[in-house]
Amino acid sequence: MRSTSGRLPCEIKAGFSFRSPPLAYDRRDVAAQQDVVARHFAHVGWETPRLLRAMRTAPDFLFDSMGQVRLDSWSRGSVALLGDAGYCATPLTGLGTSLALVGAYVLAGELAATEGDHGAAFRRYDTVMRPYVSQAQQLPPGGAAGYAPSGRLGIRLRDLSMRSMTRWPMRNLLAAQFAKAGCIALPEYRLATDIRDRPQPRAGERVDRVERTPDGLGTPHRMSVGTED
Repeated sequence: MRSTSGRLPCEIKAGFSFRSPPLAYDRRDVAAQQDVVARHFAHVGWETPRLLRAMRTAPDFLFDSMGQVRLDSWSRGSVALLGDAGYCATPLTGLGTSLALVGAYVLAGELAATEGDHGAAFRRYDTVMRPYVSQAQQLPPGGAAGYAPSGRLGIRLRDLSMRSMTRWPMRNLLAAQFAKAGCIALPEYRLATDIRDRPQPRAGERVDRVERTPDGLGTPHRMSVGTED
């Protein structure tokens, strides 16, 4: 169980997590999903019974599995996947936002650099991102069992590790996990310098200009063209 701050003042959200084999339930039946949670926490003490009662009337109830997305390809035709849709790492890694931002930067840069050849852009996007994604998807020590232990001893050890995150050795383990966010040499998409042979934009139009570099990369550059009064 865990609690987090809500968006509103004095608002606290409660979360229940448990490990189990794959569950069969109707994703459209909210009451059935709540029954699953209630069964798994039926004999837990503390404030659990009160939280389970409140769950039945919660307007923002959400029930889902925690899993990773691993695909051989992130594109098909003219469609490409980005962020959690293509390579979800789960909240256990703490790197979902980094993956999404870096992926957006690389995909946008490659699309601009290929000037409409989305097939080539998608292949470059995969080449640049694949090693970064593979490393980011590696779970921290303990993995899911460390996050949601099943026995009393495991729970105590998990709680102790949470309280010790700012101390050695947990501090070093945590730092190593989040250091993965920077484990990529981002391509530099260079600025175009000569656009005399390109179609000139109309007044007020925003366009992207890129030029090829020796390694096949380019830097997107956005500029605005206006007129004088």
